[in-house]
Amino acid sequence: MTVKEDDGSLLSDEKLVDYALNFLLAGRDTTACALSWAIFMLHQNPHTLNFLLKEIQTVTNNSSPTYDQIKNEMPYANAVFHETLRLYPSVPGNLRQANKDVTLPDGTFIPIGCTIY
Repeated sequence: MTVKEDDGSLLSDEKLVDYALNFLLAGRDTTACALSWAIFMLHQNPHTLNFLLKEIQTVTNNSSPTYDQIKNEMPYANAVFHETLRLYPSVPGNLRQANKDVTLPDGTFIPIGCTIY
């Protein structure tokens, strides 16, 4: 796969590294934020923590859970994480500014320089 700029020129190695680091750091920060809030909320609600620990121990037999186990076999864990993100979203607001005129699929026109929240 070739990564190109908007003008069709190849993306420089330096810019590609910058993009990759941005994704890695953004993912790390949002995950750390979500986990920190989840731990805080579980500390505030020991009954919920006990239910969560019981589910984890039951499903995993005291071993490390896999992604599939968490996704498919742990509804309480999923509920805890989704509620955490509902109450404390990692990215509560997201601004974008149009760098060119664009028309969205629903027909909405966004002029260059317009900020969308």
